[in-house]
Amino acid sequence: AQLARLCDLAEPTAEVLLLLPGPPDPDVMAYWDKILQVGGVQSPSSRYRVVWPANHSRLPSHMSTTAKILSSPATMKRLRSFVNGRLGYVLPGLVGDEEVDLCVQLGVPLLGPAP
Repeated sequence: AQLARLCDLAEPTAEVLLLLPGPPDPDVMAYWDKILQVGGVQSPSSRYRVVWPANHSRLPSHMSTTAKILSSPATMKRLRSFVNGRLGYVLPGLVGDEEVDLCVQLGVPLLGPAP
């Protein structure tokens, strides 16, 4: 699902912010970059950011990624600085109350059905 969202970078003015449950493997990120380069995206790694909860290793594994992000003040501060003043939206894999709460806190719309 992340690669499909990264394909939005084919639009020259687009930037993508991926929210993951933990740090991705560097080999996966290198693969994403290569696929995007082959697809014609110039300097793909400079046009997307990957964010995961600062305290991801200490949180229970049953928590959703969104719940982990909401419980991490440092990560929320980082997200706010990324989206501050920019047009954007949240496109979650699954929509629940936590995703709605995240959008409200970030001041961006949710692109998806009601939970």
